[in-house]
Amino acid sequence: MAETAEIDQLVARAKAGGGIEPLVALLTAGSEKTKENAARALKSLAYGNADNKVRIAKAGAIEPLVALVHTGSDEAKDYAKVALSNLAFQNEAIEKDIVTSRQPRQENAACALKYLAYGDADNKVRIAKAAKAGAIEPLVALLTAGSEKDKENAACALKYLAYGDADNKVRIAKAGAIEPLVALVHTGSDEAKGYAKVALSNLAFQNEAIEKDIEAAKARSSKAKPAEQALTVPSVPSAPSASSVALPSGKGARVAMFSARFDGGQVEKTFREVHRILRENRYDVMMVEADSGENFGDMTTAYLGRLQREKGIMLSVCTEHYGEKTASAYSSFKELKFALDYEADITVVPLRVEDIYPPRPGGGPKHQHDPAYLAQSYVVSVFKPSLVFEDCRGKPAAEIAAVIAKRLRKETVSTASPSGSGCQAAR
Repeated sequence: MAETAEIDQLVARAKAGGGIEPLVALLTAGSEKTKENAARALKSLAYGNADNKVRIAKAGAIEPLVALVHTGSDEAKDYAKVALSNLAFQNEAIEKDIVTSRQPRQENAACALKYLAYGDADNKVRIAKAAKAGAIEPLVALLTAGSEKDKENAACALKYLAYGDADNKVRIAKAGAIEPLVALVHTGSDEAKGYAKVALSNLAFQNEAIEKDIEAAKARSSKAKPAEQALTVPSVPSAPSASSVALPSGKGARVAMFSARFDGGQVEKTFREVHRILRENRYDVMMVEADSGENFGDMTTAYLGRLQREKGIMLSVCTEHYGEKTASAYSSFKELKFALDYEADITVVPLRVEDIYPPRPGGGPKHQHDPAYLAQSYVVSVFKPSLVFEDCRGKPAAEIAAVIAKRLRKETVSTASPSGSGCQAAR
């Protein structure tokens, strides 16, 4: 068994120009722990290093990494997924090798695309090129013919590919994805249902033709399964139900982004549901995906950049410690600083979710990351007494979504001050 120390030695040799083959061999020949360590090492070697990517691919790592995503331990699966994503990033040849790896091709493509597509617009454009050669059609086929896990992966991949990409939406619809996605909302696993709902919402967003096709598919599905009519498919707009909430259309409202401390708790779960409701009703609201892994930073950076370019709204979920400075380079602290740096462009709308307001992030000489109380200074600078907050305490997701929707429609770009006061919302 190759222990961590041995893996570290192999990594050091690889960084020094030595062979990567020994690490690749451990993906198949080692123990479960060894496979985890080898995948972790390859993930790190592939990150941001074009030469290493080529060396890893030439050493034959793609096939065992794809296999590990299917068969490895939870740790190994996670490392393999990120390794594949790192390998494919800005390398079309490797991306193609991953998507077209050995049989079962469809299953591999679904799993690989799921982790290559999310959070990176350039990656989605490159993967769309592969779609012309038949990458999307196998995903659609898996929605009906694959295993439960295959259906989940395929729906998730299509969800990401459809997000914000008009050409991909058309390709996915033409490939016949709408009917099986609608069906999956009724019959799939909980994971598959969630992915299918968001995939349909993304497909319909700002595409009236696809929206109509989804409505028609819903109607056909309801006639075929009258007992399941309560399971509505998210479309834009849709009637109120257990899974869908009707709001005034968000078409023309300002772009927005949720800024929050992501800890997997109830507040995060509530606001992910709020995000889903807003997206269903055509509100262009961004929120970093819960499963974005190492792409979290790229997604956050891209969303902040768009917020600044389009003079958008930062929806600050104000828990007690919102804005605290942490070890992460991409945190609510950084987002708050960004809003302050670009206060002429970004409007901050505080969402009060706790009795303590404004937030009181930790700081001081004993604080590991913020001995100078920077976070508290940013909070004071942004959350001024004149800044109007929305009181979300104790409210369900649907009610919060309605409140936010009203603000996004009201807060048109023309109402923002031309300079110096972008962090203040209109009363």
